[in-house]
Amino acid sequence: MLKTVHAIFVLALLAAAVRQPAVAQDTTLSAKVQFFISYYEDGEYKKAADSLSSLLPSLSDGANELAAFKYIGFSYAMLNWVDKAKGTFKIALGKFPDMDIDTLEVPPNIAIVFKQAKLEKRLERLDTVSLQKPVIVVQRKNVVLPTILLSVSIVSAAAAAELFYNGFQQYKNYTSVSTPDQSVLDSYYSQARNAYIGGAVCAAVTAVLLPVSIYLYVKKEPPAKLRISFVNGWPAVAWLF
Repeated sequence: MLKTVHAIFVLALLAAAVRQPAVAQDTTLSAKVQFFISYYEDGEYKKAADSLSSLLPSLSDGANELAAFKYIGFSYAMLNWVDKAKGTFKIALGKFPDMDIDTLEVPPNIAIVFKQAKLEKRLERLDTVSLQKPVIVVQRKNVVLPTILLSVSIVSAAAAAELFYNGFQQYKNYTSVSTPDQSVLDSYYSQARNAYIGGAVCAAVTAVLLPVSIYLYVKKEPPAKLRISFVNGWPAVAWLF
């Protein structure tokens, strides 16, 4: 049914071309582009990519060329030919920098590949127009992880101290109680034992995390480079790790 609709559309365009010979070639090519796109819509992705790729060299109209590039990339992505899809999108972005796709109207895999290609193309442009010199060396240090580890180790140490003190108090009660009630003695003993076990666990956590956090704080990291570039007359900054 879809191919029938496209066939009717193609015939209509051809009829228009007959009435206006000056635009006959562009109209015929537009009809071919739309017809080949129908292969993609019917799930014939390889056929769509091959047909549109063979037509590309003869396309001079920007809209037709952009549509062809888009659906070639879409077809490659649906065939899981990720490198070919990204390559096609990057060529298209080189010719049409404002090219974009509606990520709500294409499958997620196509949207992901297109975003990757767009990011890679942007980085390539940054490298192309980067200034030869100024590259500023900036010392960076990631203190988030060691800060978290140090905080946990301090909390664990405080918890260990509290539990050891509580265990000591319970053991003191256990040894000094004068009642012959065995349940009372068992309760004091059980509380003291649990407190000592909990304190030992917290102390072990502190013993592991504290030296690790200190090591990460004092560890030397390689410097980062800050590259200043200009894109379309505007300054751009890129971190090089």
